[in-house]
Amino acid sequence: MKSKILLVILLCFMLVGAMGLVDAKKKTYDSLTQTVNLDSSFLGIKTGNIAEIKLNTPLNYEVGLGYQMVAEFTANFQKDYDNPFEKMDFYNVKNKMNKFTRDFDYKYLTYENYSVDDYTYHFS
Repeated sequence: MKSKILLVILLCFMLVGAMGLVDAKKKTYDSLTQTVNLDSSFLGIKTGNIAEIKLNTPLNYEVGLGYQMVAEFTANFQKDYDNPFEKMDFYNVKNKMNKFTRDFDYKYLTYENYSVDDYTYHFS
């Protein structure tokens, strides 16, 4: 049951069209690299890349009960968006792609480098 829910949530990340990007017209998914490319287009002709989103966790990522991380992905946007994941649509791929509502939280993983000088030099 957990893996089914996880699979649905992960596929929703890959299949969602809007994601707050109103100019995303075409999306392609590469199953080998687990990457979605969102491209803008005009009359079906690609005019530019909007974003590339890569899934970092396995498709079948088992988690325990409670508040857990169910997916990690890296999103590279070509433009600055205030809140690109403000709205997400979720679809049940095992039930004729019926849309469903799910509360979700997302968090940013960031790194900072600090220089720590906690040593001294002793010369003899």
